[in-house]
Amino acid sequence: MLLAEAPTGLGKSLAYLLPAVLAVAGGERRVVVATATRSLQDQLVERDLPMLLSALGLPLRVARLKGKQNYLCPRALELAEGRGGEEDDAFDALRHWAATDPEGDLDRFNAPDAETFRRLRARVAADPDACTLPACRRGRECFWVRARRQAGESPIVVVNHALLARAAQVDGLLPDYDILIVDEAHRLEGVLLAQLERSVSRNRFEELLRTTGAAGAGRGSGVLGRLRAFSRPTLERPETTGVASEDLDALARRSAECRTDVEALFTLVEPHRVREGPYGTRSRYRSARELLGGDLEPLERVHGHCLAFARRLHQWGSVLDTGGASGAALELSAELDQASARWSALASDLLELCEATSRGSVYWRSAGGRGVELHGAPISAGAYAREQVLARARAVVLTSATLTAGGDFARSPPTGWGWASRGRAVRRHVASFAVRARPADAHVRPRRREG
Repeated sequence: MLLAEAPTGLGKSLAYLLPAVLAVAGGERRVVVATATRSLQDQLVERDLPMLLSALGLPLRVARLKGKQNYLCPRALELAEGRGGEEDDAFDALRHWAATDPEGDLDRFNAPDAETFRRLRARVAADPDACTLPACRRGRECFWVRARRQAGESPIVVVNHALLARAAQVDGLLPDYDILIVDEAHRLEGVLLAQLERSVSRNRFEELLRTTGAAGAGRGSGVLGRLRAFSRPTLERPETTGVASEDLDALARRSAECRTDVEALFTLVEPHRVREGPYGTRSRYRSARELLGGDLEPLERVHGHCLAFARRLHQWGSVLDTGGASGAALELSAELDQASARWSALASDLLELCEATSRGSVYWRSAGGRGVELHGAPISAGAYAREQVLARARAVVLTSATLTAGGDFARSPPTGWGWASRGRAVRRHVASFAVRARPADAHVRPRRREG
């Protein structure tokens, strides 16, 4: 392992790219370069690496891979409907762009109205939790699948910290690699903690109810609306027991009950003192009793709604996914499975955050511009970084302009760092979890991995 600190503008990118390119040029090795932001990722792929490879005369393939939510979902775009005016214009421009763009990277879409597209982006992006290859059935059209395939065929893959962190939790998200280079490494710890953080809010429930087909949103809305519009003979065959109109009506009515119970739950957990302004307030809690008092019924009711939606949607998806089913039936089955997976994940997160049982995590509630939210995150990302991120490569390079504290790579993070400082501009000390203690003047020093 190598830790390297050098001032901004000195040429760190070239210093790590050159040996990395030479290392993979002569064999079957693969190097993954992780940058702090997607814009830096684009800079490496579009400027720095092409310039270096051209100077060396090496025709190496370079792949750029971002998180799934940064890629357009063709199915979601097909189903997207604007509400007139600017939204219709945005969707029309997006469809025209998607027909000619080979990557489907939403960061590269030049929207006619940036603010409108910012609001609509989540509706047409691939879902990182619910979208899976077995459920999608549109692998040939999927930009995310195409990007992953290109990464698997390239010796140099450029990712961002967020994707690197998520790859530690999802097997196969990144292809196997031999060398890992982390640029702006002082920010890695914060990204890892953010990736491990769970949160639940009213907005998350409302968005999922809208996607499912909430009561009051119209009988044709959401996945329930599309299921209702499916041919009645198909739904009322003997083998499709439980997908009759009355069952759809019952689940639609449950959505209204769910919204009422969600409102009651978040009113109960709202911090007692809410400050006005953009930052709101945060309040830490250590147990379910401290959060909910002695009344667990609001939690049980909302958790029950989540499980009911997940179970019923999955059952209907299984009914439609039968041998000889039409393409439309299979796509609707995939949508039902995706919505079911999102409800299951929401149920799991809600229970974890309300029970607050993990001794290695910190839990807090917040209230501000985005309403009341529940959060939970690990206190430290050290062991996770060592075991799930750094240990995957044979060689690791961590570089930044601000890796050391007082000229020492081995200094610990500031005393008292924890949940309360997550919102402040606190320097992240990757060295605290990446290396053992070493002399204060060892600013650049290689270390051979043990074992």
